[in-house]
Amino acid sequence: MKKFFLFLLGLLLFLFVALGVLWMNLDWVLNESNLRKVVEKTQIELTWQKFDFQIENKGFTAKYLKLNTENLCFKYPKPSVDICAKKIHLDVYIGFMAKMPFVQIKNLKLDVVSDHVFVTIPESTEPKPAEPFQWPAFEFGPLDSFLSQYLAMLPKDAVESIHVDIQGAKITLMPDTEMTTSAKADSEGKDLRLNTDFEMKIKKESFVKARLDSAMTLVSPAELQAQGVVELPSFGVKTHLKVHWLKSLQVGLDGLMKHQKMQLQSGLKAELRKEIWNLSLLAELKDPRLPFQRLSVHDCDISIEVKKGVPDQLKWPCVIEAHKIRKVPLKGLPDSLALNSLIHSPIDIDKDILRLQPQAELRMQEPALVELSVDAGAKITLNLTQKKFTQLEVDKLRALLKIPALENWQSLLMKSAYSLPAPLHVLKGGIELQAEGPATDLLTKIFNVKASLTTDLTSPRQALKTTSNVELTADIQKPLFTLQGDIGLTEVTLELPYLGFEAPPQFKPDSRFVKKAEEPPPAAKGPSTFIIKELNIHTDATPLRLKTRLLDEAIPIHIKYKLKDTKSLSGTVSIGKMNVEVFKKKAAVERFILKKYPDSTVQDLDGLLIHRTSEVKIEILIVGTTEKPRIELLSDPPLSRQQIISILLFNKSLQQLADEDKNTAGQLDQALLSEAFGLASLFLLSSTPIESVYFDPRTQSYTARVRLDDQTSVSLGSNFETSQQFTVRRRLGGPWSVSTELKQSDNAEDVITTLIEWFKRF
Repeated sequence: MKKFFLFLLGLLLFLFVALGVLWMNLDWVLNESNLRKVVEKTQIELTWQKFDFQIENKGFTAKYLKLNTENLCFKYPKPSVDICAKKIHLDVYIGFMAKMPFVQIKNLKLDVVSDHVFVTIPESTEPKPAEPFQWPAFEFGPLDSFLSQYLAMLPKDAVESIHVDIQGAKITLMPDTEMTTSAKADSEGKDLRLNTDFEMKIKKESFVKARLDSAMTLVSPAELQAQGVVELPSFGVKTHLKVHWLKSLQVGLDGLMKHQKMQLQSGLKAELRKEIWNLSLLAELKDPRLPFQRLSVHDCDISIEVKKGVPDQLKWPCVIEAHKIRKVPLKGLPDSLALNSLIHSPIDIDKDILRLQPQAELRMQEPALVELSVDAGAKITLNLTQKKFTQLEVDKLRALLKIPALENWQSLLMKSAYSLPAPLHVLKGGIELQAEGPATDLLTKIFNVKASLTTDLTSPRQALKTTSNVELTADIQKPLFTLQGDIGLTEVTLELPYLGFEAPPQFKPDSRFVKKAEEPPPAAKGPSTFIIKELNIHTDATPLRLKTRLLDEAIPIHIKYKLKDTKSLSGTVSIGKMNVEVFKKKAAVERFILKKYPDSTVQDLDGLLIHRTSEVKIEILIVGTTEKPRIELLSDPPLSRQQIISILLFNKSLQQLADEDKNTAGQLDQALLSEAFGLASLFLLSSTPIESVYFDPRTQSYTARVRLDDQTSVSLGSNFETSQQFTVRRRLGGPWSVSTELKQSDNAEDVITTLIEWFKRF
C-alpha cells in the first residue's frame, strides 16, 4: 500500500511538473502548425496569408499574448458563414490572482478591420421542441450593479486601445430578406465609443434603417450614453433614440410618421429603476380630413412595480383628447372632447406562467356631445413556453353610450365626410346604447353580449322613436357571431325624398315588379362568420308613417317581420286605411298587404282601393305576387272593365264616349291585362290628361298621347326593351301644326325629325 501511495504521489508530481512546463511553453500547443492540423479534421475552412501568434511569460501566473494576421478567412457550410478580416492585431496581458476577480487583464490592444462578412441561416424544416421559457430578471439599478452580474469592473489600465472596423456585414435569415450592418469601435482612455449602421431589406426594398452612436465608460462608475435614428421608409416613420444609464436606465424616443395628409408625432420617456419602472407616453395626430384640428394622447404615466427583477403591478392611466373642433362652436358645444382611461392589473410570473387580472375603466363626460363609460375585467393566464392561453376569462363587461342631443353632432359634422345622412340631419333628441356581458371563459364557452338601443328623435314633421334589444353570441374559436333580438318601431314618421312629375310620365312597367331574368347560379360561398339567428322587426300600436308631397296624408304602415337564419324572412307589411287620389279621383285604401312566407322568394299581394260616385262603386283589386301582380276591376252595379276604365279615365260612361275614347279604354284594358302597365302606372296616369292609348299585345309595344294644354300634346312610344319614341306636336292655327319627333334605338343612332303638317278633316 505504501508503494502504491508513493507511486500515486509521483504520478501527480509528474503531471504537475508536465502541466507547469506546458504552461510555460504554451506555444508548443498554440501555434500555426497545430491550428492547420485541427482545421483539416473539421468542416471549417480557415485560410490566411499571415498568422503570427506569440506568447511571452510574465512570471509563472501571467502571459502576454500577441496575435497578428492578414487576410484571415473563415468559412463554414451550414449555416453558411463567410468572414474575412484584412487585419487582426491583438496585444493583451492576462494574469491569474488569488483573489477576486481571479483574472487580471491589462494593456488590451485590439485592432480589427474586416473585408467582408456573409452569414446565411437556412430555414429549418424540422420541428424544434419547445424550450422552457425563463423570464429574464432585470434589475435596472446602477449600471455598475447590472454589469457585475456578468463581468467584473475593469481596472483603469485594463484597456489601452480598441479599434474594430466591420464594414458591410450581411446576414440573411430568410428568403428575400437581407440585413446589412457596419460597426466601428474605438476606445479613448476609459471610454469606448461605438458607431453602428443597420439596414434591413425585404425583396430588395429598404424596410428598416438605423444609426446608433454610443459611448460607454468601462471602469467604475460605469456609464452608458447612446443616441441614434431608426427609420421605416415604407411607412414614413422616423424615430430619434436617446439612452443614458448611470444610476438608473433612462430612455427617450421621439417619433414622426407622415402618410399622405396624416402626421403622427409620438414620444416615450422611460426611467427604469430597481423597484419601479416609470414610463410616459405622448402622441399627437393631425389630419385635415378629421373634424378636429388634432388628436392627442397625454397624461399617460405608466408605472410598473418590480420585485426581484420581475414585474409585479401595472397601473396605466391615459387621456385621449380631440382638440379644437373645426365647426364654429354653438352655445354649449365644447372646444374639445376628452376620454379618460385607466388600466390596472397585478402581474404574477411563475417560471414560464404569466397571470394577469386587468381591470379597465373608460369615462367620457361631455353633456353637450356624448357620455361614455366602460367597465371591464378579465383573467388571463399565458404559458410562455407553449405560447398559448390556458385561461382567458371575461370577468365583467358594462358599457353605456349616450348622445343627449344629436343636433349638436349635426352642427359639428356638417359639410364634412362624416355628416349625418337624412333624415338624421334634421332630427333632435337623444340616443342611448347599453351593453352588458356576463362572466365567460372564452376558451371553453361562447361569449354573450346583451345590448339595448333606444332612440328618441323628433322634428316638427318627423320622428324616430325605437326600442331594440339584441343579444350577440361570439364563438371566437370558429369564429362565428350570432345575433338575435327584437327591434320595436315605437313611433316612426318619415318624409320621403322629393318626387316630381313635371317631366312626361314614362309608361313602363313598375320597376319593382319586373320579371327577373334568368341568372347563372351563384358560386358556392364559404361558411358565414355572421348569422342572424332570429330578429323580429315590428311596429306597435302606432304605425310607421311615410309622408310624401304626392299625398295629402301620411301612409300608415304596419310591419311584422321575422328574420331567421339570416335568409328566412317571413311576415307582413300592411297599409292602414287612408284616402288617395287615383286618376284625379278620390279613392279609399281599404287594405294593402304584402305577405312573405319563409320558403318563398316573392311576396303575396292583397290590395283593395274603392272609388265611389253617386251612381257607382268601383273596386280596384291588386292581387297575385310581387313577381306577377294583377289588377282586377269590379263595380257595383256591375260594369265591364272597359266601362270602369272609361269612368276612371274620362269620368264618362261607355255610352257617352266618342270612338277614340272607347278605343283608348280598350287599349288600356289590354295593357293592364298584359302587365305592360304596373301599379305605379295607375298613379302616374292619375296626374296627366290622357287623350289616347294604343297597345299592340303581339309586339308588346304601346303609344300614348298626353295633352299638355289646348294647343300642345305629347306622344310617347316604346316596346319596353330596345326602342323609344317621343313626339311633341303644337297647333299653329287653322290646319297648320308643327311636330318634332325623337327616335331612339339600341342598334342605331338617335334620329330627330321636325315636320310642318297641314291637316283638314272632311
